[in-house]
Amino acid sequence: MKFGLFYIFVLANCIVMSIISSAQEYCIKAGQINENIIYTKVQDTIPMLLWTENTAEVDLNQDGIVDFEIIRYHHQSAGNSSNYLKIRALNSNKVGTGLYFSCFTNYFWNTSYIFNEGETLNCNSIIYKDTTVIIAYYSYTNGLGNCAYNSWDQLNNSFIGVELVIDGQSYYGWIRLNTNLLSHLYKIIVYDYGISSVSDSGIIYQYEKNKVFPNPVTDELRIVNSGTIRNIRIFNIHGVCIYEKKDIHESTINMDLSFLNSGVYIIYTENINNEISYKKVIKI
Repeated sequence: MKFGLFYIFVLANCIVMSIISSAQEYCIKAGQINENIIYTKVQDTIPMLLWTENTAEVDLNQDGIVDFEIIRYHHQSAGNSSNYLKIRALNSNKVGTGLYFSCFTNYFWNTSYIFNEGETLNCNSIIYKDTTVIIAYYSYTNGLGNCAYNSWDQLNNSFIGVELVIDGQSYYGWIRLNTNLLSHLYKIIVYDYGISSVSDSGIIYQYEKNKVFPNPVTDELRIVNSGTIRNIRIFNIHGVCIYEKKDIHESTINMDLSFLNSGVYIIYTENINNEISYKKVIKI
């Protein structure tokens, strides 16, 4: 039993350390699919017609409203050509932006940040803007030469980070692009996309609704639970339960920890809804 509790401790410690140190549990990741992600697989090839903006529409949360447009344009004339791919945010939604890009002139374009699969969308310094941004660009102009931002082959299995804004709440998601480099002028394919069904503030609340403070603690620790607390246990670093209190039936409790030696402990709480929380506490 002692070894079983030790493994529980190790698992809980990993979870809590993740929350405390980097908040990665709050993060939505590019390509992530789980029960909280509204997922759509489309494999929509953007048509390529000269002199025309060819558009693929993206309805992230499947509510019948177009949230983003992915636009491809190809122009070709004697000695000159240009080819670009853009994403346009609609209805106050936003797209993750990268560095500014300039070509032959002093005009600077906003660009889209290209995410790798598994990279976090909302736990970094990426700025999301309600605008139209360049995903890839290529042009050739007589007398000036080539100008390029991202090559088409770099777009294969690449992700665009997006922010859906509904009633002032932000929902983060991703759009995956694929390319077919063997096709004429390369095919650009909107392969699939996903959006969190929980708002960014809702995700953070979900992880913060069970709190212990102050942490580190000297003597008295305050425990606040979203429900009514049934049981509390304290485990030491070896996974041994050194304290237990049952049948509490309060949502907030103050605990005197002056009897504990300095060190690291795990506070286990269980409420009447059978929701279990592990919190790492440092006693000083």
